[in-house]
Amino acid sequence: MGQRFRPSAFNSLPEQIAIVDEQGVIRDVNESWRRFARENGSPEQAEKPIGVNYFEVCDHGVDQPDGEEAAAARAGIQDVLNGRTTEFHLEYCCHSPDERRWFHMSVTRLESETTAVAVSHMNITRRKEAEIAQSRARGMLQELFDLAPVGISLTDLDSLLPVDFNTACCDIVGYTRDELLGANGEHRALYQSPGAREQYLTQARDTGRCGPIESVFIHKDGRRIDVLLNGMRVVGPAGRPYLWSIEQDITRRKAMERELRAAAEQDRLTGLPNRTVLLQRLQQLCDRNRADPAFCFAVLFLDFDRFKLVNDTLGHEAGDELLIALGQRLNHELTASDAGNDPNGSFAARFGGDEFVYVAAGIDSVKEARVIADRLQSSLSVPYPLTSQAFESSTSIGIAMGGAAAGGPHELLRNADTAMYEAKRLGRGNTILFDVTMHDRLTRALHIEAALRLALERRELTVLYQPIVDLSSGSMISVEALIRWDHPEMGKLSPDEFIPIAEETGLIIPIGEWVLRQSCLQWARWQREDPRIAPASVSVNLSRRQMVLGNQLLLAVRDSLEEATMPSSALQLELTEREVMRDPAGARELLLGLSAIGVRLAMDDFGTGTSSLGCLRDYPFHTVKIDKSFITDLSRDPHVLAVAHATVSVIENLGMASVAEGVEASQQVAMLQAMGCRFGQGYLFGRPMVADQLLSAMGHTGSSSP
Repeated sequence: MGQRFRPSAFNSLPEQIAIVDEQGVIRDVNESWRRFARENGSPEQAEKPIGVNYFEVCDHGVDQPDGEEAAAARAGIQDVLNGRTTEFHLEYCCHSPDERRWFHMSVTRLESETTAVAVSHMNITRRKEAEIAQSRARGMLQELFDLAPVGISLTDLDSLLPVDFNTACCDIVGYTRDELLGANGEHRALYQSPGAREQYLTQARDTGRCGPIESVFIHKDGRRIDVLLNGMRVVGPAGRPYLWSIEQDITRRKAMERELRAAAEQDRLTGLPNRTVLLQRLQQLCDRNRADPAFCFAVLFLDFDRFKLVNDTLGHEAGDELLIALGQRLNHELTASDAGNDPNGSFAARFGGDEFVYVAAGIDSVKEARVIADRLQSSLSVPYPLTSQAFESSTSIGIAMGGAAAGGPHELLRNADTAMYEAKRLGRGNTILFDVTMHDRLTRALHIEAALRLALERRELTVLYQPIVDLSSGSMISVEALIRWDHPEMGKLSPDEFIPIAEETGLIIPIGEWVLRQSCLQWARWQREDPRIAPASVSVNLSRRQMVLGNQLLLAVRDSLEEATMPSSALQLELTEREVMRDPAGARELLLGLSAIGVRLAMDDFGTGTSSLGCLRDYPFHTVKIDKSFITDLSRDPHVLAVAHATVSVIENLGMASVAEGVEASQQVAMLQAMGCRFGQGYLFGRPMVADQLLSAMGHTGSSSP
């Protein structure tokens, strides 16, 4: 053995070491070599290793499965022996039926007087298995990276240059991996939201984690791609920081969110802002007014006057078509002329049904608000070319001016809505500016409505009766039933105040049926009390809402007559020409049905409509009641006298009875008799009175009904 190893040190080394001379002959081995030989089934190598030719051992291994490694080992030993290199290293695998082991072979030239090398073998199986496992893990990670369903990218946090992109990330933006990693800068397609990217990178550097942050990528074809980013900082070789980022394509989700947001903020049919957005934007304008009192705006509440007619006659599809057209016209009116210096402040919104709100921001005065309302009236009154037919109508508009005194959004809308209803009350196509008296009237109307719902139950309503007399004899021949209301707190309420509310709310239907029933029963009581002076008939007014009931009204009339055991000819129903003309065909069918059961019919307020003579010709009226406006001016206006005279002549010539309303002076009676009018009604003959007073107050003999 050469000078390099001392025997004790040589034998204590864990590596299996053999000293090989220049002929390849083994000159010495250490104890680890012998032990390895014994443990691996080569006892002769363990006992007599000296003299074995190592080259022959290598040559024998060339024919084995790992022959290339045996040939490399022999060549390496020879290179060191021949001085071509001072060291040689080789890692090789040693197979056996039971296991697979890895070794590291090291050949080192010895410093001695003879040429020799130390050939050592170290078992590195554990290390190699760990390396293999690590390599497999890296392979699996790479496979997961490549096949992940979400985009993944790796970025150098120092240089901010991309390191790698997986397939899903490439698919999101439509570029190949080489294009994204190339020098042309296609990776910049991932950085379309600089603010979001800077925030993302700062989080990664400061905390090690970043996201979730929404950003935008640009696809190769130019499309915007919404993405959700999540990432973490990882440490690479030499401690270099990298950003591991996960990119999820959320384009569909964002589109759905936009649709849901639009559904929450826009009216589905017209595309205009809905009530929620209307309130939000009005609040913004109110806040702006508080900050700058000189800033002025107006809220215009619009209601299409004949929309219900479209729905009822042409169908809901036509109604929807009309609403869409209304929204388009309102949008068209949002021009710089009404927006003034605040083009982004004015807007239109759909409030609900056929009600729209137009907000004019940055205006100078009430006068300018009225100008805008006039322009809207003009625009919205142009006929609408619906699919089925053209249709036109006016619009009722209420205006409320914004300001500190006007309150918030809800108060503004309430005020504009109140003004709009005032406009409708005054007739179609009107524009009304809100004032506080309207609110007072509305508040009172609401109180009346609430009280009216309980009035029947609490027996607060009463029926008074006003005589209708024969002008020639002065005797009572009939009475008109008139409803009155004495409220315990509000006092006596005029029918002109509560009847329109009853009509609007539908309460007129139960009230009307109650009046009809009470009138029939009272007529029967009078007949039992004193048939000689009792009125021959009773006249009851019909409302528009009752007329719409059709057959239901016929049944109510029959029931009232039967309950009172009253002949149908003793009941007269009064209705105005205006109510008839609301639905001419339906009214004619109803009146023919009432006439068929023997009920008498009277046209009330004759002369206040526009086609009265046509009504007399086409409908089965028995009596015509001439409006008191004619009677009042008989002695003062010869033209009125002439018209009244002609009217009475037409009525009587058609075989109908004429009744003059509002007679208050004997001179009027004389003039009416002279022109041939037979019957009269008014304060001259008697005011409306309770039933118990009627017979004693009149005390006259009855005759035939008018």
